[in-house]
Amino acid sequence: MNKTVIIGGVLVLLTISLGGYLLTHKNKLGNLTAQKEEIQANLNVAKKTLNTETERLDNMTNSLRNAFPLASNLQDQMTRSAKIVKNTNFIFRNAESSNPEIIIKGLENAAFINSQRKEINQFLARWKGKTSILSISELDVTEAEKIKQEAEEIKKYINNLSELIANLTPANSGLSQFTINAYANQLPTVKSVEIILTTIESAIADPNTLNFQIVSGSGSSTNNNNQASTGSNTSTPISTSSNLSTAESVSVTPAIVVAQQSVVVNAQTQINNLQQQLAQIEVQIAQVSPALVPAPVPSPVTQVNPPPASSTTTNSTYSFSPNSRIFIPNQGIIIIQPGPVRLIQGTDPF
Repeated sequence: MNKTVIIGGVLVLLTISLGGYLLTHKNKLGNLTAQKEEIQANLNVAKKTLNTETERLDNMTNSLRNAFPLASNLQDQMTRSAKIVKNTNFIFRNAESSNPEIIIKGLENAAFINSQRKEINQFLARWKGKTSILSISELDVTEAEKIKQEAEEIKKYINNLSELIANLTPANSGLSQFTINAYANQLPTVKSVEIILTTIESAIADPNTLNFQIVSGSGSSTNNNNQASTGSNTSTPISTSSNLSTAESVSVTPAIVVAQQSVVVNAQTQINNLQQQLAQIEVQIAQVSPALVPAPVPSPVTQVNPPPASSTTTNSTYSFSPNSRIFIPNQGIIIIQPGPVRLIQGTDPF
């Protein structure tokens, strides 16, 4: 079979295979791209849904806080107090456990400080339940008085720690002055607790006024010195947006707000899932895309004919391969036939 025909057939097969390969990957890329666009569209919708439901939750929460101003004020101050105590954890081992232990060695009143922190941990654990949405209707003036007394214990605790650190020296503590100064700077101030106590007293005196409001779930802020924001001692009405009807704002209950919190959590979960799917699709697209670059096509194989028979000239005598013909200048066509080498002059019979 002619070698040229064979080589041509191979090239045709290679071309067909390469075309099918590229077409398959092109279709796969198209499908992945379509999936990505669909996921991205769903993600955009999910984000809008989350924003809507979060705004709705904020409006419900603010409406509920307006309905229970005393309880809302108390919950805010319990949360601030707990953060102040937490900011002293650096100086304790197992700070939030039932057996806290101050890390400074050689203190005469170490046992008292440890006992004081243990007692605070106990009522902070109780406070944690009282700061939930479902407990907002349970906080009254009697409970407020008890919370005030417990906040007073936090003030004494912070004051004792402040005095302890103020009396530290490298000689009596084994600490460097740099470490002692760091402790002093990191410790919350007594003033921060006094602000909380003042706010609780104001809430008890005027239980129908909401002194603090939470916008977008951000809560109130504290300054760099761990002091709680004083806020205003006057009423700060919170308006409800158009996303919460008048009927809903009047009938908002703790259970309804908790249910809305679940809606927001589910919306966020859906966004997280879609983002993961989008990331996976993008990885698959990146893996397929390089395959669309055409593979190098093999160069056509050129048939190499055998070199012409060699000829040598010796004393005007020529030697050639049998059954060939050749033109020799000044001699015309020379017919080469089998047998002994001989020159025959004649004409080309073809």
